[in-house]
Amino acid sequence: MSASLLVLLPLGLLVVVSLLCFVGCGLDVTGTGFYAYQASISGTNGVVGFWPLDEGSGTVANNNAPSPPANTNGTYLATTVPYPDDTHDALQSAPAPGTFQIGQSPGIVGGDCIGKDPNNVSPCILVDGGYVSVPANAAINPAQFSVEAWVRPDWTANDPAAYRIVVMSRDNSPPTFKGFALYARPENVWAVSVSDGNTPLSEVKANGPFALGLTNHLVATYDGSTLTLYVDADASLAPNIAYAPNTTKPLYIGTGAPELPLRTSTVVDDPTHGPLNPFKGAIQDVAIYNRALTSTEVATHFANGNACATS
Repeated sequence: MSASLLVLLPLGLLVVVSLLCFVGCGLDVTGTGFYAYQASISGTNGVVGFWPLDEGSGTVANNNAPSPPANTNGTYLATTVPYPDDTHDALQSAPAPGTFQIGQSPGIVGGDCIGKDPNNVSPCILVDGGYVSVPANAAINPAQFSVEAWVRPDWTANDPAAYRIVVMSRDNSPPTFKGFALYARPENVWAVSVSDGNTPLSEVKANGPFALGLTNHLVATYDGSTLTLYVDADASLAPNIAYAPNTTKPLYIGTGAPELPLRTSTVVDDPTHGPLNPFKGAIQDVAIYNRALTSTEVATHFANGNACATS
């Protein structure tokens, strides 16, 4: 039965349908199927950017927020990163061939299923030097925010220890940049950092390392003072943090600073060169909110994204 027919059914039947779906089945408000997790994100108050990254072709990463700000669709791009920068702890960046693969099925968000079929899951992207660029826009860089993504790190223990960026929106003038970054640290620990343009960055790290090859749900929130990082709904936080939004540079998914000139040798230790810190792995369902999600909301999104009922 299609979602368009379901909306015509009486309210009582909708309640029955909702009871049959556990851990993330819901109506798809976009009209493209029964995409449970996407519906839960679209229905969350304050969502201003939602890039499912489920396109099967083309170069556009659509912002599927219910009322997306103008000019906030992303573009799929790729940049070869031939030279790592392992000479400076703050800039450790691995090489990458400059690839991305869209429409990779099944995706990594099990609750992003169509109907009740766990084998029919919305696709994701695979990146290794490929990335998404979203034009700079104040609406997706609010003073209080949440950034959310599902990720699977696909590098191995034999790959260089490096920072690998999941989502970044900052003006790239360290150590006093404005904006935020959500990323993996060289020791394979998820982290988020912010700054206000006047002080060095503030960083919150997860409570422990992640496992390579496994999917994690990441959410970073800032409520005007406290910076919190959730990994699979497990929180770590720091109070009294200063933050100011990026107002000049694009938002990037899958890398950092690709607009900067490419470094030309392995010994260049200069933050004005890029691209920096490419991610290697799968990314899906990236969202930005203009407020800090509560711990209950984060836990609900984590549960909704995990699996879809089959009966």
